[in-house]
This record gives sequence, C-alpha cells and structure tokens, in this order.
Amino acid sequence: MTELDINIIPPKQEVSTNGTATTPEPVANASVPDLKPETAKETLVNAEKESKQLHPEVRPHAFVVMPFGKKKGADNQPYDFNSIYNILIKPALEDAGFEAFRADEETSAGDILTDMFQELLLADMVICDLSIDNANAFYELGIRHALRLGTIIITQSFESVPSDLRNYYCFQYKYTPLSHEEKELYTSFEHDLHEKIAHVVRNPAETDSPVSDFLNFDHFYVKRQEEKDFVSTKGRTGWSGLFVYRGYE
Repeated sequence: MTELDINIIPPKQEVSTNGTATTPEPVANASVPDLKPETAKETLVNAEKESKQLHPEVRPHAFVVMPFGKKKGADNQPYDFNSIYNILIKPALEDAGFEAFRADEETSAGDILTDMFQELLLADMVICDLSIDNANAFYELGIRHALRLGTIIITQSFESVPSDLRNYYCFQYKYTPLSHEEKELYTSFEHDLHEKIAHVVRNPAETDSPVSDFLNFDHFYVKRQEEKDFVSTKGRTGWSGLFVYRGYE
C-alpha cells in the first residue's frame, strides 16, 4: 500500500507587540445571517415564475391575409392597409388572445410561398381583408377554404366581396385616417371581430365557405395535441383557451 503524505497547515500566527507569537482567538459574538427556509408557497411561486420565463405562454395563431401598403380600390380611393393592420386588426386579435401575424412580418430567411402555405394550413384563425380586388388575397383565401375551417372575411364594402361569400363569417368595417375617430373605429371593429370569433368557437362544425359546404371537413382538422395538452395542464381560459379546443377533439 502506498503511503500518503498529508501536510497539515497550522493556523496562521500573529506577532504581538512584545514579539511573542500568538494564535488568534475565535470571535465569540460573530453574527451569522438568519437564513429562513423557503416556505412551500414561496417555492411554488418561484417555480412558476421560472417556468413562465422558460416556457412562455402559447397563444393561438391568427394569420392575416391582406394587401400591403397603400392601394387604390375600385372607387379610386386610397386604402392604407398597413395602418388598418396596425391600428385595427392586430390589436383586436391580440385583445382576443391571439398572436397576430402577417406575411411581411416574417424575419427569417426562407421560401415566401412555403411560409404562406404553412400559415394557411396551420393557423388557428385566418382574417382576410377583401376591401379591394386583390388577386393574392383571393388566391390565399381559396387555399385556406380548401384546407380547413376558421376563416373570417372583413371588408370596407360588401360590393368587393363575391356574393357567394357574404353569408358566411363576413363583416363590414370602416376606417379613416382621421386620428380623432381612431378610438371609435377600433371599438366598433373589435366588437364585430370578437363577435365573429365567439360564433366560430361556439359553432365549431359550422361551415365558413362553399367549399366546406360541399366537403366533410371533420377529418381535415389539423390536430395540435401539444397545444391542447398545454391548455389542459395550465388551465388557460378566455378566448385563447376556448379556441384551441375548437375542432381538435
């Protein structure tokens, strides 16, 4: 067996004023911090805070189909769609518990068409603005109608919406660039949008287009079990909690 050499270092000695080496005496009245054990409630609260930081709340996703920038309609009047999105549509969706998204907000590099198809397939809700005759908006609306339910059409004039679509989830809104009317316009828009969302939630099997009238969409629902499990475990309520359950049973 190998012997181990252990060096024990004696405590450091101090030299007194008379030249005699002395060993420091222990401090008798040293104060020790009073560390109280964490209560069970505090432990749960701290754990919940940490969990929220690591796992942010998952909100249902709303994809907005509409023209970008300023465009002229059939009446030759300009429509500022960026302002409409930022002042009316996005805040109203967020107030309803959704994460709003528009195609021009995509920051990562990738195929624009692939991203667009993915949104039209997976988004919990699609809001489509048909205020003007825009080919891209109509094309994306047709794709969404062919894929699944959960689409609301908005417009500033029913004349721009095909008659075949007016009797579904569709409502007319008003927007002017006058700042003093902004609050009133938003209140009206928010009320109508939330009313349509509530109807979709309460009537998950109701069709939203001629396509879903013709086809049986019961087996077309995209199942997102992870999101459903999140709702059931976290007890989320409100618009988002109701909507996540829509059609996923």
